[in-house]
Amino acid sequence: MKSQTIFLTGATGLVGSQLTEALSQHSFRVKALSRNKQLQVKGVEWIVSDILSSDLMLCKQLEGADVIIHNAACLKA
Repeated sequence: MKSQTIFLTGATGLVGSQLTEALSQHSFRVKALSRNKQLQVKGVEWIVSDILSSDLMLCKQLEGADVIIHNAACLKA
């Protein structure tokens, strides 16, 4: 059986970093979106971009995803 592909936004945040590691350990294929790649997790495909960026081409990045977990937050300092 083919492992599911999960597209995860906010992959390096408090919750997202835990999800990224847990999903990869349970044989899911993870496409992780983050503003910066901070984690070294085996088997994770990193997409370094801001979710609000017009250059992201989100539809293209979502191709092949079986599940989407939207975990990104918009933080204003």
